[in-house]
Amino acid sequence: MVHKKRDSKRPYANAAVVLPKYVLALIQKHFQSGLLWIPPAEPAEKREDQVIKLHDDGLTSLEISRKIHLSQRRVTQILQRNREVLALADSEYNPEEDVHDE
Repeated sequence: MVHKKRDSKRPYANAAVVLPKYVLALIQKHFQSGLLWIPPAEPAEKREDQVIKLHDDGLTSLEISRKIHLSQRRVTQILQRNREVLALADSEYNPEEDVHDE
């Protein structure tokens, strides 16, 4: 049974309902109570590359966030960091150093 948390776009589920009992017991051994974040199975680098590609394809940050299930804020952060990396790379590039002796 999946529930929607109020004011949240991310679903949460009751661990007792969705996990096998032995997995729940193992988690409870290490984490008694509260919210536990489980990272996505997909590596962050792959998601970041996907965000950049979708942006290059013309999608807005809102469209990207809905498509790949990230918050719009996180999409904006990824795009901002990508712009900063590209700007730094451009500022450090010296075409004269790129000449190779043949």
